[in-house]
Amino acid sequence: RNMEPEYIERISRQIVDSIRHNSPDLIIASDDNAVDYVVSAYLKDLTIPVVYCGVNWTTDQYDLPVSHITGMIEVLPFEQGIELTKSFRPDIQNVYVLSENSNSEQKNIQYIAEICDDIGLSLHYKLVEDFDAWKEGFLEGNMSSDLVYIPTNGAISNWDEQLAISFIKENIQKPVMSCDDFMMPYCVFGLTKVQTEQGVWAAETAISILKGKNPASIPQAKNKQTQIWFNPTLADIINIKPEKEFLDNSTIYHY
Repeated sequence: RNMEPEYIERISRQIVDSIRHNSPDLIIASDDNAVDYVVSAYLKDLTIPVVYCGVNWTTDQYDLPVSHITGMIEVLPFEQGIELTKSFRPDIQNVYVLSENSNSEQKNIQYIAEICDDIGLSLHYKLVEDFDAWKEGFLEGNMSSDLVYIPTNGAISNWDEQLAISFIKENIQKPVMSCDDFMMPYCVFGLTKVQTEQGVWAAETAISILKGKNPASIPQAKNKQTQIWFNPTLADIINIKPEKEFLDNSTIYHY
């Protein structure tokens, strides 16, 4: 959440010093920041096995995997989520992405832009630092787009869940979707990753390495599991009323 280069360098070195001091048999590293600032920067020259997970879209920019480092990348089911939403609002032509200004989200935008271009949708986005800016973006997205996509809120300062829910109820005009289940208090639709898939894969892979399997023989994996979510409270406000079959195949979010 703190993107100051000096801070990142200091914290990264502290983590690496701790690793060297404790001499672990294996390291599990989760998300782009850990892989970028620690694994790629410092651990590729060591011999300690590393299993990563939660790295968005690709590890090409980190020159991974290598002989002692492997993992699972995280690909958002964004295009499938668009298809899901278009089954209720087929006239969607433009998408507004509203998210935190973080390393992972800056990376996500590049791939989301490619997907939107491939399927013929125009894209506008706003990456914000704080809750007030997020609220401004939400209003803007509802006025200017056919669909608002809100991936996450973890690095948005001063976030207030109850105020956010109240604000959305008062101002929602267009479908809002996400690919993460923890964002469902603020969304109508979710076509989400299954977060435990990454952790289970990382743990099972770590166990196999500790039992003697060579990390080089374990190919990089990609998440596959998805789950449909639906928030009927917000859907009612914008007059979306699914049929029973859709509801039976969805996880319903209740306040």
